[in-house]
Amino acid sequence: WGARKAVLDAKGWREDDFMNARAAYRAGGIDRVPREVPINRSLGMLVGYYLAEGSAKGATLVSFALNSNEEWIAARIEEAVKDLGFRAVSRHVRPETHSLTVGLEDVLLSQLLMALCGCGFASKRLPDVITEAPDAVVLETLRALFEGDGCFYATETKRLSLKLSNPSLILEARRLLLSFGYIGCVAKESFGPDDISKADAYQLNYNGEAGERVMSLLMGCHDYLPRPSQRVGLFREQYVLM
Repeated sequence: WGARKAVLDAKGWREDDFMNARAAYRAGGIDRVPREVPINRSLGMLVGYYLAEGSAKGATLVSFALNSNEEWIAARIEEAVKDLGFRAVSRHVRPETHSLTVGLEDVLLSQLLMALCGCGFASKRLPDVITEAPDAVVLETLRALFEGDGCFYATETKRLSLKLSNPSLILEARRLLLSFGYIGCVAKESFGPDDISKADAYQLNYNGEAGERVMSLLMGCHDYLPRPSQRVGLFREQYVLM
């Protein structure tokens, strides 16, 4: 007991928590999480949706605020979470506000997204591990970002537009699409006295044929050769999530 107590005290663990964990392990009830998280399309998708629709619930969990008709986005988020080896998500629909909230149920995955991308619309960022990833991962991230905060205008202009209050994120998205050969125009929209939002907005636009081609690119109408896999590590307390 003396040796165990020294270990528990050194790590800040309580005796009852240790006993509960040991009992759960013996009963086969431990909910395992992966030691490594690959930088693949599923992670890119989660990063894109987090940048567009995600927010932190307190300091531990991440949730995504969707419209109630965006069940398909909720399904893609859940699919990505499971593909990365984490537990499923929760969904909460509020018909009176036409809203759908998707919540991550894993602290590690939530903190990974917050550590990579930041918190709050003004400080979110595209992490280097994504921008330097293979093309397929970058495009999956951009696709999710446009699906969350973008719009395609099926008019004569055929405009594909991404609208955010974060100018750095807009410029980073423009830079990434520029690396694929597409030049976007950025416009600033200042709020008016009658606007609900009191923050300036920034819009990234692709018009005409460029809009159609960028849409085709983001929707996965191109094949890419596989590249060497990469992994990202996150230090958290006494262990590293790779």
